[in-house]
Amino acid sequence: TVTYDLGTGGGQTVNVLGDLTVGNNSNIVRLYCQTYNPTLDVDGNVLITGTAEFAASGSASFTVGGNWTNNGTFTNSSGTVTFNATTTGHTLSGSLSGTTNRFNIINFSGSGGEWTLGANLETNAASATALAVTAGTLKNGGFSITGSGATDTFSVSNGAFFEMSGTSAYPVSFTTYTYGATSTTKYLQTGATTLVGATYGNLEVGTQNDSNTPTYTMNAITVVAGTLTIGNAAGSN
Repeated sequence: TVTYDLGTGGGQTVNVLGDLTVGNNSNIVRLYCQTYNPTLDVDGNVLITGTAEFAASGSASFTVGGNWTNNGTFTNSSGTVTFNATTTGHTLSGSLSGTTNRFNIINFSGSGGEWTLGANLETNAASATALAVTAGTLKNGGFSITGSGATDTFSVSNGAFFEMSGTSAYPVSFTTYTYGATSTTKYLQTGATTLVGATYGNLEVGTQNDSNTPTYTMNAITVVAGTLTIGNAAGSN
Protein backbone atom coordinates (compact mmCIF):
# COMPACT_ATOMS: atom_id res chain seq x y z
CA THR A 1 0.00 0.00 0.00
CA VAL A 2 1.31 3.43 -1.00
CA THR A 3 -0.19 6.59 0.53
CA TYR A 4 0.22 10.11 -0.84
CA ASP A 5 -0.89 13.31 0.89
CA LEU A 6 -1.37 16.09 -1.66
CA GLY A 7 -0.19 19.58 -0.73
CA THR A 8 2.32 21.07 1.69
CA GLY A 9 0.37 23.80 3.47
CA GLY A 10 -2.89 25.65 3.79
CA GLY A 11 -4.16 27.64 0.81
CA GLN A 12 -2.10 25.79 -1.78
CA THR A 13 -3.42 25.31 -5.33
CA VAL A 14 -2.53 22.18 -7.29
CA ASN A 15 -3.10 22.46 -11.06
CA VAL A 16 -3.18 19.34 -13.22
CA LEU A 17 -3.03 20.46 -16.86
CA GLY A 18 -3.73 16.96 -18.17
CA ASP A 19 -5.48 13.94 -16.63
CA LEU A 20 -5.42 12.74 -13.02
CA THR A 21 -5.13 8.95 -12.62
CA VAL A 22 -5.12 7.50 -9.11
CA GLY A 23 -3.69 4.00 -8.86
CA ASN A 24 -2.47 1.46 -11.39
CA ASN A 25 -4.95 -1.44 -10.98
CA SER A 26 -2.14 -3.42 -9.36
CA ASN A 27 -0.99 -1.93 -6.06
CA ILE A 28 -3.24 -0.32 -3.44
CA VAL A 29 -2.78 3.44 -3.75
CA ARG A 30 -4.32 6.05 -1.46
CA LEU A 31 -4.36 9.74 -2.42
CA TYR A 32 -5.45 12.17 0.31
CA CYS A 33 -6.15 15.88 -0.09
CA GLN A 34 -7.56 16.45 3.39
CA THR A 35 -4.56 17.20 5.59
CA TYR A 36 -3.55 20.44 3.83
CA ASN A 37 -6.90 21.03 2.11
CA PRO A 38 -5.48 22.23 -1.23
CA THR A 39 -7.49 23.63 -4.11
CA LEU A 40 -7.31 21.01 -6.85
CA ASP A 41 -7.89 21.96 -10.50
CA VAL A 42 -7.83 19.13 -13.06
CA ASP A 43 -8.12 20.27 -16.69
CA GLY A 44 -8.56 16.75 -18.06
CA ASN A 45 -10.15 13.51 -16.91
CA VAL A 46 -10.19 11.95 -13.44
CA LEU A 47 -9.77 8.17 -13.20
CA ILE A 48 -9.81 6.32 -9.88
CA THR A 49 -8.65 2.79 -10.63
CA GLY A 50 -10.03 -0.35 -9.02
CA THR A 51 -7.30 -0.61 -6.38
CA ALA A 52 -7.22 3.09 -5.49
CA GLU A 53 -8.73 5.31 -2.82
CA PHE A 54 -9.11 9.05 -3.36
CA ALA A 55 -10.12 11.42 -0.56
CA ALA A 56 -11.00 14.88 -1.91
CA SER A 57 -10.21 18.18 -0.23
CA GLY A 58 -12.39 19.17 2.69
CA SER A 59 -13.78 22.65 2.10
CA ALA A 60 -11.45 23.63 -0.76
CA SER A 61 -12.64 23.72 -4.36
CA PHE A 62 -12.08 20.80 -6.71
CA THR A 63 -12.69 21.32 -10.44
CA VAL A 64 -12.71 18.77 -13.25
CA GLY A 65 -12.53 19.74 -16.93
CA GLY A 66 -13.10 16.29 -18.42
CA ASN A 67 -14.68 12.94 -17.56
CA TRP A 68 -15.05 11.31 -14.14
CA THR A 69 -14.55 7.54 -13.76
CA ASN A 70 -14.55 5.94 -10.34
CA ASN A 71 -13.69 2.24 -10.34
CA GLY A 72 -12.24 2.37 -6.83
CA THR A 73 -13.19 4.35 -3.71
CA PHE A 74 -13.97 8.08 -3.52
CA THR A 75 -14.39 9.96 -0.23
CA ASN A 76 -16.13 13.26 -0.86
CA SER A 77 -15.30 15.15 2.37
CA SER A 78 -17.45 18.27 2.81
CA GLY A 79 -16.46 20.18 -0.30
CA THR A 80 -17.77 20.74 -3.82
CA VAL A 81 -16.75 19.02 -7.04
CA THR A 82 -17.31 21.36 -9.99
CA PHE A 83 -17.39 20.15 -13.59
CA ASN A 84 -16.49 23.13 -15.75
CA ALA A 85 -16.00 21.79 -19.30
CA THR A 86 -17.25 24.01 -22.12
CA THR A 87 -17.52 21.18 -24.68
CA THR A 88 -19.94 18.29 -25.14
CA GLY A 89 -19.49 14.53 -24.77
CA HIS A 90 -18.34 14.29 -21.15
CA THR A 91 -19.36 11.43 -18.86
CA LEU A 92 -19.54 10.47 -15.19
CA SER A 93 -19.25 6.70 -14.74
CA GLY A 94 -18.25 3.91 -12.41
CA SER A 95 -19.51 4.14 -8.83
CA LEU A 96 -21.27 7.46 -8.16
CA SER A 97 -23.40 6.48 -5.16
CA GLY A 98 -23.20 4.75 -1.79
CA THR A 99 -21.62 5.82 1.49
CA THR A 100 -18.05 5.90 0.18
CA ASN A 101 -18.53 6.96 -3.44
CA ARG A 102 -21.26 9.61 -3.51
CA PHE A 103 -20.60 13.32 -3.90
CA ASN A 104 -21.19 15.93 -1.21
CA ILE A 105 -21.99 18.88 -3.47
CA ILE A 106 -21.71 18.63 -7.25
CA ASN A 107 -21.91 21.56 -9.65
CA PHE A 108 -22.03 21.59 -13.47
CA SER A 109 -20.95 25.05 -14.49
CA GLY A 110 -19.37 25.14 -17.96
CA SER A 111 -21.18 27.23 -20.56
CA GLY A 112 -21.71 24.92 -23.55
CA GLY A 113 -20.62 21.89 -21.52
CA GLU A 114 -22.52 18.60 -21.58
CA TRP A 115 -22.32 15.71 -19.11
CA THR A 116 -24.08 12.33 -19.26
CA LEU A 117 -24.39 9.96 -16.30
CA GLY A 118 -23.30 6.35 -16.72
CA ALA A 119 -24.48 5.22 -13.27
CA ASN A 120 -26.83 6.23 -10.47
CA LEU A 121 -25.69 9.48 -8.85
CA GLU A 122 -26.05 10.39 -5.16
CA THR A 123 -25.26 13.51 -3.12
CA ASN A 124 -25.24 13.91 0.66
CA ALA A 125 -24.88 17.63 1.41
CA ALA A 126 -27.10 19.06 4.14
CA SER A 127 -28.57 22.57 4.17
CA ALA A 128 -27.03 23.29 0.77
CA THR A 129 -27.63 23.15 -2.97
CA ALA A 130 -26.37 19.60 -3.32
CA LEU A 131 -26.69 19.41 -7.10
CA ALA A 132 -26.64 22.46 -9.33
CA VAL A 133 -26.64 22.83 -13.10
CA THR A 134 -25.57 26.45 -13.37
CA ALA A 135 -24.56 26.27 -17.05
CA GLY A 136 -24.48 23.69 -19.80
CA THR A 137 -26.48 20.45 -19.98
CA LEU A 138 -26.77 17.54 -17.56
CA LYS A 139 -28.25 14.31 -18.97
CA ASN A 140 -29.14 11.57 -16.52
CA GLY A 141 -28.54 8.89 -19.17
CA GLY A 142 -31.47 6.88 -17.86
CA PHE A 143 -29.99 6.65 -14.34
CA SER A 144 -31.30 7.92 -11.01
CA ILE A 145 -30.27 11.03 -9.07
CA THR A 146 -30.77 10.98 -5.29
CA GLY A 147 -30.21 13.61 -2.63
CA SER A 148 -29.38 11.94 0.68
CA GLY A 149 -28.60 15.05 2.73
CA ALA A 150 -31.05 16.83 5.00
CA THR A 151 -32.76 20.00 3.67
CA ASP A 152 -30.86 19.91 0.37
CA THR A 153 -31.68 21.49 -3.00
CA PHE A 154 -31.64 20.40 -6.64
CA SER A 155 -31.20 23.43 -8.91
CA VAL A 156 -31.15 24.24 -12.63
CA SER A 157 -30.19 27.84 -13.33
CA ASN A 158 -31.31 30.23 -16.06
CA GLY A 159 -30.03 29.11 -19.46
CA ALA A 160 -29.04 25.62 -18.24
CA PHE A 161 -30.52 22.28 -19.36
CA PHE A 162 -31.49 19.11 -17.51
CA GLU A 163 -32.57 16.00 -19.44
CA MET A 164 -34.18 12.76 -18.26
CA SER A 165 -34.39 9.72 -20.54
CA GLY A 166 -35.07 5.99 -20.68
CA THR A 167 -37.01 4.64 -17.73
CA SER A 168 -35.33 6.95 -15.24
CA ALA A 169 -37.33 8.78 -12.62
CA TYR A 170 -37.29 12.41 -11.57
CA PRO A 171 -34.51 13.22 -9.04
CA VAL A 172 -35.68 12.05 -5.62
CA SER A 173 -35.26 12.87 -1.92
CA PHE A 174 -34.17 16.49 -2.36
CA THR A 175 -36.02 18.89 -0.07
CA THR A 176 -36.28 21.70 -2.63
CA TYR A 177 -36.26 21.87 -6.44
CA THR A 178 -35.57 25.19 -8.12
CA TYR A 179 -35.66 26.01 -11.86
CA GLY A 180 -34.71 29.34 -13.37
CA ALA A 181 -37.35 30.95 -15.56
CA THR A 182 -35.14 30.45 -18.65
CA SER A 183 -33.85 26.98 -17.71
CA THR A 184 -35.02 23.95 -19.72
CA THR A 185 -36.10 20.58 -18.34
CA LYS A 186 -36.61 17.71 -20.79
CA TYR A 187 -38.62 14.53 -20.26
CA LEU A 188 -37.54 12.08 -23.00
CA GLN A 189 -38.79 8.83 -21.49
CA THR A 190 -39.48 5.45 -23.08
CA GLY A 191 -42.58 4.45 -21.09
CA ALA A 192 -45.46 5.77 -19.03
CA THR A 193 -44.33 8.77 -16.97
CA THR A 194 -46.05 11.23 -14.68
CA LEU A 195 -44.49 14.67 -14.72
CA VAL A 196 -43.54 15.71 -11.21
CA GLY A 197 -45.27 18.81 -9.94
CA ALA A 198 -42.83 21.73 -9.89
CA THR A 199 -42.39 25.27 -11.17
CA TYR A 200 -40.30 24.68 -14.28
CA GLY A 201 -38.74 27.24 -16.61
CA ASN A 202 -39.05 25.88 -20.14
CA LEU A 203 -40.44 22.34 -20.28
CA GLU A 204 -40.02 19.88 -23.17
CA VAL A 205 -41.88 16.57 -23.25
CA GLY A 206 -41.25 13.96 -25.95
CA THR A 207 -39.12 11.00 -26.96
CA GLN A 208 -35.53 10.45 -28.05
CA ASN A 209 -36.46 8.43 -31.15
CA ASP A 210 -39.46 7.26 -33.14
CA SER A 211 -39.25 3.68 -31.85
CA ASN A 212 -40.30 4.79 -28.37
CA THR A 213 -43.95 5.43 -27.58
CA PRO A 214 -44.04 7.04 -24.15
CA THR A 215 -47.17 8.35 -22.51
CA TYR A 216 -47.13 11.31 -20.15
CA THR A 217 -49.48 12.47 -17.42
CA MET A 218 -49.29 16.10 -16.36
CA ASN A 219 -49.39 16.70 -12.61
CA ALA A 220 -52.12 19.14 -11.60
CA ILE A 221 -49.67 21.38 -9.74
CA THR A 222 -47.15 21.69 -12.57
CA VAL A 223 -46.29 25.30 -13.47
CA VAL A 224 -44.36 26.24 -16.62
CA ALA A 225 -42.85 29.71 -16.29
CA GLY A 226 -41.49 29.68 -19.85
CA THR A 227 -42.39 27.65 -22.94
CA LEU A 228 -44.05 24.21 -22.97
CA THR A 229 -43.02 22.09 -25.95
CA ILE A 230 -44.73 18.75 -26.57
CA GLY A 231 -43.44 16.20 -29.06
CA ASN A 232 -39.75 17.08 -29.37
CA ALA A 233 -37.37 14.30 -30.48
CA ALA A 234 -33.72 13.32 -30.21
CA GLY A 235 -33.12 15.50 -27.14
CA SER A 236 -31.42 18.31 -29.06
CA ASN A 237 -31.11 21.68 -27.33
